[in-house]
Amino acid sequence: MRRNIEIGVDTGGTFTDVVCHEPGQPLRVVKIPSTPKDPSEAVLAALPHMQREWGIQPDRIARFIHGTTVATNAVLERKGARIGLLTTAGFSDVIEIGRQLRHDTYGIALTPETPIFLAPGRQRREIDERIGAKGEVVRPLDPQQVRAAIVDLVDSERIEGLAVCFLFSFLNDAHEREVAAIARELYPDLPVSLSSDVNPAFREYERTVVTAFDAYIKPVINGYLTRLENNLKAAGVTAPLQIMQSRGGVAAAEIARMRPVNLFLSGPAGGVIGGRMAGVSVDCENLITVDVGGTSSDIALISRGKPILRAEGLIDGFPVRTGMVDVNAIGAGGGSIAWIDGGGGLRVGPESAGSDPGPACYGRGGVRATVTDASIVLGYLNPDYFAGGRLKLDPGKAAEVIERTIARPLGLSVEEAAAGIHKVVNAQMSEGIRLVSIKQGLDPRNFVLVPLGGAGALHATALAQDLGIDRIIVPQHPGVLAAIGHLCAPVEHAASVAIQKRLDDLSVEEVAQALSGLDRRCADLMSHEGDLPHPPSVRYTADVCYVGQSHHIEVPLHPGAGCFDRLRGDFLELHDRIFGYATAGALKIANVHAIHEAKTDSDLIFAAARDGAATAGAIRRVRFATTGEAVDTPIYQRTALAPGAKIHGPAIVEQADTTTVIDRGWTARVIQGGVLSIERNAGADA
Repeated sequence: MRRNIEIGVDTGGTFTDVVCHEPGQPLRVVKIPSTPKDPSEAVLAALPHMQREWGIQPDRIARFIHGTTVATNAVLERKGARIGLLTTAGFSDVIEIGRQLRHDTYGIALTPETPIFLAPGRQRREIDERIGAKGEVVRPLDPQQVRAAIVDLVDSERIEGLAVCFLFSFLNDAHEREVAAIARELYPDLPVSLSSDVNPAFREYERTVVTAFDAYIKPVINGYLTRLENNLKAAGVTAPLQIMQSRGGVAAAEIARMRPVNLFLSGPAGGVIGGRMAGVSVDCENLITVDVGGTSSDIALISRGKPILRAEGLIDGFPVRTGMVDVNAIGAGGGSIAWIDGGGGLRVGPESAGSDPGPACYGRGGVRATVTDASIVLGYLNPDYFAGGRLKLDPGKAAEVIERTIARPLGLSVEEAAAGIHKVVNAQMSEGIRLVSIKQGLDPRNFVLVPLGGAGALHATALAQDLGIDRIIVPQHPGVLAAIGHLCAPVEHAASVAIQKRLDDLSVEEVAQALSGLDRRCADLMSHEGDLPHPPSVRYTADVCYVGQSHHIEVPLHPGAGCFDRLRGDFLELHDRIFGYATAGALKIANVHAIHEAKTDSDLIFAAARDGAATAGAIRRVRFATTGEAVDTPIYQRTALAPGAKIHGPAIVEQADTTTVIDRGWTARVIQGGVLSIERNAGADA
């Protein structure tokens, strides 16, 4: 029996999405209710479904790729490991002092804005050592002091992991390596995170925080992946487990364990890659993806066919300096709770009803109005066909909770209140889109909108109308596009090293030597991936800034003759686009990066359209939030739409994994790959 099946699994707050790809066959998809207490249970539940419904045996699976929220949840819920932190003498309080920023400027009751919970003072120890600013050893490491500190942390503080962050270790990591060797000698099973491995770059606070986060979630990720791998093997799956990383590439579970801090955007990254592939299928390179799930909306931008990446993100408001797709996550999803603030204004989110109890219409005890409840009242959703009919919704409970909590207090009808909830949540999503586009110096009107997630297509035309976007493309399986993205993502490994020199003081040979070392590190990581279908491609980038500037821009680096002139030109162009100006000043390279990427052979085939034209299967009374108008609206089944079929709004297209709302003034057409292309009618208001 051939092992040729590929499985992509994405864990969300409400549903776990599963995609099955068999060469030459249409995709098969299913949404399984998530199991927050142990996300692996929902992943494993996919196996009997595949055997029962699709006739696929576990031993036929050749690839198993997983996007997980375990790393992020461990931070949000404060369920990471108890860790110790070793620093250079005099620097143990860096993690507590931070940058002394106050986001709530006028708040009377101050709360810490640094992640002190990672390593409170009693779990920090200073080591009397020192590396100088040029990488020289100023004060040697005392091994006995290190041993005493580690033993004390284990015995008195019961630590489960160790983070090590010494001054200038990004220029000389000898002392950190020696600490790791001592820790392995004393406690072979104690996980250790070194800043010279996790983030070898300057700026002490950010480097300390990301190293501490890595140590904090490492035991959690290791336990989760070990449990999942063992259970998959017990179920007959012999394929290696691969994990989606925050940059948009996958890696072997073995590598993911080594650097769990790279998994914070594991799930959202899959949606971005899936959106990019949807754009490729219809020759669109400039895209804005909006992944609307049960608890949040993840918004990202793809320019010239490449996702925008950033060198640092925020997790629960704290800086995490590791490469990740530039996703703006806002608390606006189907389960977001509508409420009235002290001034009598209607608000939506960020609190969510989640999957348990979920929106009131789920019938599981929810007592607060949500966006999904509003969608039922407006007539957008078919209560008998939610999640392909796997979950029956109760319109009566949706109307009752909106009337009691929103409509009656505001003096509105239930329908007016539901329309208001949608207007508020759409405004929040529109603002999120402006943040990822305009802040990059890019006009959203020049992009195509790609809605995904269970509720993305439901809001798409309203968002496009607000932003002046003229085209929307809805992939054939938007509700599980993140899981599809896991299958499409390349195997990727990246490495970086600090340079910290003015461009005028650098030689091409110095840069080439640094890149050669990075190439060896990436090649070693690739060796853990087994047989690759294609040899890895290699690209380089450099973090460049003006001399004296505190923040840098990542710029493509092309080694060889003339590389510095090209680097300077690219930097000035990017600086002008992002900040609105560029000047011919002296430049500095802070870090250089190598990225090795091996593409996969996943030739995903979407289901061929079945016989039939754009014929409505039913008529439903729908009130459109954009106009407040209630009209009899034709309802179409996505699987019955033939290539070339046209649908004029207002209309609704239903499918198992999502619902697409087509507003008045828009026309949808089925094009290649089963993609639904929705375009603004000529003369319609922008």
